[in-house]
Amino acid sequence: MAETLSQEISNTSSNSRIIYLDVLRGIAILGILMINIPSFGMSTYFSGYNPVLDKAGSANYYTWFWSFVFFNGKMRGIFTLLFGAGILLFMDKNNSEKNSLPRADAYFRRMLWLLFFGLVDSYLILWTGDILYEYALCGMLLFAFRRMKPRGLIIIFSVFFVIMAYLSCQGFMGSKEKRANFLQTETLLKQGKKLTKEQLEQREEWQNVVDYTYPYPKKIMDDVNAKANEQIKIARSGYGSVMEGVWPLVTESHTIGFYVDCWESFSAILLGMALYKMGLFSGKLKKKVYLWLIAIGIGIGLPLAYWVAWSNTISTNYIEFYIDNRWMSINPFEQISRIMIMLGYIGLVMLIGVSGWLKGFQNIMAKVGRMAFTNYLMQSLICTFIFFGYGFGMFAKLQRYELLYVVLGVWIFQIIFSVMWLKFFTMGPLEWLWRSLIYWKRMPMKITRDESK
Repeated sequence: MAETLSQEISNTSSNSRIIYLDVLRGIAILGILMINIPSFGMSTYFSGYNPVLDKAGSANYYTWFWSFVFFNGKMRGIFTLLFGAGILLFMDKNNSEKNSLPRADAYFRRMLWLLFFGLVDSYLILWTGDILYEYALCGMLLFAFRRMKPRGLIIIFSVFFVIMAYLSCQGFMGSKEKRANFLQTETLLKQGKKLTKEQLEQREEWQNVVDYTYPYPKKIMDDVNAKANEQIKIARSGYGSVMEGVWPLVTESHTIGFYVDCWESFSAILLGMALYKMGLFSGKLKKKVYLWLIAIGIGIGLPLAYWVAWSNTISTNYIEFYIDNRWMSINPFEQISRIMIMLGYIGLVMLIGVSGWLKGFQNIMAKVGRMAFTNYLMQSLICTFIFFGYGFGMFAKLQRYELLYVVLGVWIFQIIFSVMWLKFFTMGPLEWLWRSLIYWKRMPMKITRDESK
C-alpha cells in the first residue's frame, strides 16, 4: 500500500500544486535572505541595529530601517504560515480512510527527514539561524490539529499570540521597574538621605541598563569589540575552527532557544492551517477579501511597522526618554504589525494572481517556490562559503548596505537556477531527495514528453 501511495504522489506532484502557494513561497524564500544576510556576514554583536555603525542618515541606517519595516519577521512569517498550509495540503493528497495510516506514516517520516536536514544545515553547513529543525519539531507536534476547524485553530493561534506578546513585554517592564527604583533613590539623595545597600544595588541595576544603550561607555565598547573580534577571527578561520565556534551556538538554539522561539512558529503554522481551510490560497474567494487584506495589512500594518522601527531607534539612543514616556513595550505592536503585513502581502499576491496580472513575475516566483527547500539550503551553502574562512572569508568585511549586493547576486543566481532546472526536472534536487527518502524509493524526477507539452 505504501508503494502504491508513493507512486500516486509522484504522479500528481506537479499537477496538484496550488500555484499561489508556490508564488508566495518563492517570494518568501528570497525575502528571508534579506533579513538573514546580516547574521551571515556580520558579527552577532553588530548584526542588529547599532547606532555606532548605523548612524542616522547613513546608507547603513536606511538599510536597517527599511529592511525592518518591509522584511523583518514578515518573510519568515509567510514561509512559516505556508508550512502550516503545506501540512494540510500533504494530508489532503490522500485523505481516504483506507490510506490514513500510510499517509500519517509518510507525514512523520517527512518531518523526521526535515529534522535531519535541519541538523545538516546547522552542524555541517554551519548556519546558526536554521529554521528546518524548528519546523520539523513543530510539525510533529501540530499533526494532532490537522482536523480542527478554522475557528478552533484561530483561537489557539490567538492564545499563542497573547503568550508571545506577554513574554515580549517582560524586558521592558523590568527596565521600567529599575527606572522607577532609580528615580526614588534620586529623590532620597536630593533630600540628603543615606541610601541602603539595597537602594545602591537598585541604582547599579539601572546604570547597567543605561550602559548598554548609546552612547556606550568605553569599558562596554572595549568588551563588545573584544568579543566581536574574537568571533570574526573564528569566522575567518578554517572549517574546523568555525565548527568549534558554531556548534555551541547551534546546540543552545536547538534546546533553550527552541523553547523561547517556538511560540512564533507554532502560532504562524496554526494560522496557515486555518487560512488554508478557509480557502484563502485557493484563488476562489471574492476579490474584495484580498482587497480588505491589502487595505488592513499594508494600509495600517506598514505605518505601524514604520512607527515601531522609529521607536526602536529612540529606545536605543534615548533610553531614559523612552522608558519615561512609554507605558508599555513596543514589541507587541511589532508583532501585530508583522501579522498584518504578512496578511497584506498575501492578499496582494493573491489579488495579482486571480486578476491575471504580472504573469511572467508569477511564473518565475512559482518556480523559485517549487524549489524552496533546495533554495533555502542553497542560501546557507552560498553565504557560509562567501563569508567563512574556508571560502572567501568576507565575514565582517562589508558594510550593512554592501550586503545588499550579495543578496541581489544570490537572488539572481537562484532565479536563473530554478527556472533552468525546472525546464528538465519536475522538482528541485533536494525536494527529490527528500521525497525519495520519505518513501525509501527512487522517485521519478525528469520531465516526460507528456509533461513537457
